[in-house]
Amino acid sequence: MGHNGGLEGGGGEEPSNKVARLSLDNTVSGTILRIRLEHFMCHEELDWLPNKNINFVTGDNGSGKSSILQGLVIGLLADSRHTKRYSKLQDFIQKDYQRALVQVTLRNEGEDAYMPDVYGKSITLQRTINKNGSNQVIILNEKM
Repeated sequence: MGHNGGLEGGGGEEPSNKVARLSLDNTVSGTILRIRLEHFMCHEELDWLPNKNINFVTGDNGSGKSSILQGLVIGLLADSRHTKRYSKLQDFIQKDYQRALVQVTLRNEGEDAYMPDVYGKSITLQRTINKNGSNQVIILNEKM
């Protein structure tokens, strides 16, 4: 199997043309701009702005590194069973709290931007998880 900048298909098929497109300023739509967690797992409040290149999350055992990844997965609207951590969303809520909030803000610029006239340069997925088992999802534009 050779390397040609994409994935090779089997049986002589052409490689997929699905490639992230970079603008002149290296902007990629869908890049994570911010992760915000409130009362989520071990995080009472976390507001993280990853840098635009590469990020490493380091820390002691039990300090919440995996919780950030779990928040990202839940914030991008995956079902709780996909986290391999809890089977019910309300299990992610910190003890003694009635709700948890997860916000994931994604860049919305460039050729692949989704409805930029409506959402602007960023889209925030906000998921509120309630102790009673309900949860709400709100999609916010860059001004909210």
